[in-house]
This record gives sequence, structure tokens and C-alpha cells, in this order.
Amino acid sequence: MIIASREEVEAVKAMADKTIDKDLIKPDDNDFHYDNDKEQENSNLCTVLTKYFRQNGEVFFTKSVKGVVINKPKPLTPNIKAAQQELGLDVDNDGVDAAFSKLPESEYKEPVSEATEAEYKAHLYPIVVGNYERMENCIYGLSEIEGLIPNQKAINFSIAMKLLLEQNMAWGKFIAKDDALRDQEVTNEPGQVLIDYSKQVSQGFYYLPTPPISSAQLSISETIISLTRSLTGATEVMHGELPSANLSGAAIAQLQSQAQMPVEELRKRFWRVKEQQGRIYEQFFKLFYDDAEYVYQNENDEEVTDKFDGTMYKDTQFSVVVEAVGGTRASSATDIQVLTDLAAQKIISPLAFVSTLPDDFISNKSELIRIVKEEQNNEKNALMQAIQQAAAQLKQDAEIIRQQQAIVDKAQAIINENRQLKALLLELAQPNAQTDAAIPMNAQQDIMNQPPIMGEDIAQGTAYSPNSQGTAYSPNSQGTAYSPIAPNANNGSEQWMM
Repeated sequence: MIIASREEVEAVKAMADKTIDKDLIKPDDNDFHYDNDKEQENSNLCTVLTKYFRQNGEVFFTKSVKGVVINKPKPLTPNIKAAQQELGLDVDNDGVDAAFSKLPESEYKEPVSEATEAEYKAHLYPIVVGNYERMENCIYGLSEIEGLIPNQKAINFSIAMKLLLEQNMAWGKFIAKDDALRDQEVTNEPGQVLIDYSKQVSQGFYYLPTPPISSAQLSISETIISLTRSLTGATEVMHGELPSANLSGAAIAQLQSQAQMPVEELRKRFWRVKEQQGRIYEQFFKLFYDDAEYVYQNENDEEVTDKFDGTMYKDTQFSVVVEAVGGTRASSATDIQVLTDLAAQKIISPLAFVSTLPDDFISNKSELIRIVKEEQNNEKNALMQAIQQAAAQLKQDAEIIRQQQAIVDKAQAIINENRQLKALLLELAQPNAQTDAAIPMNAQQDIMNQPPIMGEDIAQGTAYSPNSQGTAYSPNSQGTAYSPIAPNANNGSEQWMM
């Protein structure tokens, strides 16, 4: 396979081997048979022929210009060691590149060792050729419309002949006898008066009746157009023109499926070409990507930098799948409708809505974005002020709660002191074990006027609980019991006795 290209002479000299005489590389004329591009004068271009060929299953290439080979055969598989040596790096030299510089092109053979045979090599040409229809001695093949050219010419000719017939037969033929008109000129002017100078009984001049124009020419053209559209699959359904507005979705899908039958083979051929391109990309990534850095986004939408090493996948056979589905033409109206729906559901913010609108939808898009940003900033500032006010109010409420808690703590301390005083007074009210003396009656009266403490002073061993009348108290730990006696007749108050 030989590929011809036009390149700058200086660039060709730079890519040539060191052993090549650079003076042999000169500009030449463009003599491509299929190239219609016009080059400027003194463009300093030359034709470079790149030849790809296989040897023992591996792809090699060589380049040449008119009169000299600028690159001797080299494998398409990259040689890392040779490249490092060319750059002057200190690497081990296994003599891999010796054949490239010593053997002539006609005797060139790639030295293959057992180690290199097991390695992954370039076995696919870096070129994919896809044709609509193949053509002998032509890499381009037949185009999709080349077979339609005769049909189009027939349609154009038929319609043109129809127009010419109508033009010629638009006015009938005028027949005049001898001396009927004399020097009068027929101009077909409306209202023109002609005198009949003939001496005969019949009319001296008249129009022949115009024959009816046949519609056969138009029917032939319509038939050719209909057949051409059917064979090429360019039917109304493919163009979006439905024969009826009452068709269901299943019926429309069935019609579209039937309309694609004439181009099904062409579509499969196109997919096969895309699959071959995928195979070439696979080979390229495996051979030329060695610790190549790339950036991707993780699940948290964070950019992560990683390295891709194609050598890890040299023994992996990938599956290339090409799927083509029907779609609709992109339009600004569809984008605006989708954005409007997202904004109505509050899935996107007003700023995102305005920023993603098509540029041709509004004339002052940048000004509108600025206004939306200002409104958002104002709302943000108002929210910050509300948060600050709420924080100050919370701080004030916390101070009030702290003060109330201090008051509660003081009240609790007073209650605890009262309880201790009651317990102490009750303890003093008990008779002394040595003197067997009791508290005076007025002191006892003051003590008993205090409300009884229920379930407390457990640490003192004293328990008081009312009896059924609510006036009796059980003995303490010393076995002493207190009970009220009859009220005093003088003052009516109860007296206590032991």
C-alpha cells in the first residue's frame, strides 16, 4: 500500500535518515490524477510516497521522494531502545538497529529473536479504506450518487422537452392564402384587425387548431423519480414526511424499518469500516501509550490524574462494538425546551439556566448573567444577615437561660439548707440519752408547726409517716414515739408527750 502526500521540502529533509544526501530532496510538481487542489507558485513542496508492507506478519513502512529513498524500511512497532540511543541516552545496545543501517533495501530482513517473536507487534495497516461500491483500479470506488446521475439526466431532459413542447405549441399555426394578407403583418396583438383580400368564397387566413399537450412526459418523470427514491431508500418516511397523521408509533417504526432495507447493506459495510478503525486505535494504544498521563473525574466529580500503560493490555483481546441508532437533528428549540423544563422543576439554578442558553437565543446574554449573579449575591447577603441576627438572638437567649439556671440553682440551695435545718431541729427534739430531758413544749410546738418531711432524713435513721388519721408518727431509730394529746382547754392547741 502506497500513500502519496505533498509536504514541505524542509520538513522532508528533517525526517530523512542521516545517511541520505539532503540535496537530492527537491521540490517537484503536483501530478496527482485525483487531486484538483491548486498550489501556489514557489510553494516548495514535494511528493512523498509512504509505502506500507508486511514481513512475517509485522507491518513495515518506508518513505521516498522523486529520485531518493529518505527512510529505509522500519517496523511500525516502536523501538524504544533505538529511540533512546538516537537521543543519546545511556541504554544497553542489543544490536537491534544494526540491520537498518547495514543491509540494502533489497536484501533487508528484520532480525527476529525468540524474545521479539513473543512480543506484541503492529500487524494492522494504519489505514482503513471504505467504499460505497468498489471500482477497479480506483481506491475511491463509486460514490453514492454516481449511479443516480443517468436518472437525474433523464428526468431533466424529460422536463426540458416538456417545456419546449409547451413553448412551441403555445400559439397555433397561422395559414393564409395568396393575396389574403397582402402587406399586413400578424403581430398577435389583442384587438388587431386583419383584412381578407382574397377573392375566394372561404376564408383567406385562419389558425390551425392547437393539439392537446400530452401528459406522458410528466408521468415518465414521476415514475423515474419514484423508482429512484425507492431503490435508494430516500422515501417520504426517511425524510420525515409521514403519509398519514393518524399512524401510531409502532406503524411509523415499521415503515422506517422497511424503508431502510435498500441501504441496509451499505450501513453494515460502513459499520465494518468503523470496527476496523477501532482495531487500529486498539493497536495504537497498546504500542505507543507507555505511562501516559490522563485525567478523569471520579464519583465525587473530582479530577484524578492517573497513568495508562498499554503494555498491560497487549495480551488482551478487546471487543469492538459499533451501534448506530436513529436520532433527531439538534436544534436550539429542543435545547431551550429541555432547559426550561429543568428550571421549572428547580433541578438547575437560574444562573445555570441562563448560562447554558444558546448564544443566538438572546442578544444580551452576558448582561443577563451579570444581573442574575447580582441577584444571587443580594440574596446571599440577606441570608447572611438573617443568620447573624439569629445567632445574636440565640446568644441572648442563652444568656437568659444561664441567668434563670443560676436562679434555679440558688433556690435549690436554699431548699437543701431548709431540709438540713429541719433534720437538725428534729434531731434536737429527741430526748438526750443521758439526761432524759425533752425539748420544751413551746420548742416542740414550733418544730411540729413545720410541715412534715416525707421520705427524707434517711441518713439520720428517722422516718415519719402519717397514720390513718394523719396525726400519728412512727418511732425513730431510738424507739421514741411522739403522739398528740388532747388539746389544751386554755388555748386549744395540741400538746405533745413522750
